[in-house]
Amino acid sequence: MYDTQITTMAELEQTTLVGAQVAGVELVAVINEGSVTVFEGRCPHQGTLLAEGYVDHDRLVCRAHGWQFHCVSGAKSDGTQIGLYRFSAMVADGKVLVDRAEVADWAAEQTQTAASERNQRLLTPEQLPGPRSLPIIGNLHQVETKRFHRALEDWYRQYGDLFQLKLGPKRVVAVADPDMVQTILHERPDKFSRLSGIKQTIEEMGEERFVFTLIPEDLLIALRPRNG
Repeated sequence: MYDTQITTMAELEQTTLVGAQVAGVELVAVINEGSVTVFEGRCPHQGTLLAEGYVDHDRLVCRAHGWQFHCVSGAKSDGTQIGLYRFSAMVADGKVLVDRAEVADWAAEQTQTAASERNQRLLTPEQLPGPRSLPIIGNLHQVETKRFHRALEDWYRQYGDLFQLKLGPKRVVAVADPDMVQTILHERPDKFSRLSGIKQTIEEMGEERFVFTLIPEDLLIALRPRNG
């Protein structure tokens, strides 16, 4: 039953993308070549609001890391099985309507799935995504000594909030999620020491966008504040 209005055709035709919230769920309405579709409103990569993105031909593009989804099917453009859930929608009297019950049911299913995934085993550092390394030197050939932060920023954009690399023979895990870093520092404050040279790095960047913390077990934490 299409009982909830999320936008109007007039607004959608003017902006191409419109965000809305139904039953506590973020949605995004898209119009492409006259066809209207409604998807889950957050990118499956890192949860960025897709209504803040843009449409490029027949692709809905996330503003954060450029993930692209087909405007009709919701499938990710690289052919992987990742995609956006498409909700049933109807246009009536110039209004775009969705079924609130369908949205609520989907949200409940996502909550159950998330709980199940939390109970699964954690990934080891070796299983995390990251740049390809070479024997002995690891990823050092890809890093300029005075521009280490630039390499981290590039890898962050490519691999997301959690990735691994190798500095010589030592494997390093980079975390760019502020909440995750704060949790780690709070839970194990006695296990951390500041990485030497951080002052120079911050001065180089002109702002404190990344703060590095080194764990004795060779785990590097990269903190990227929300306003970075």
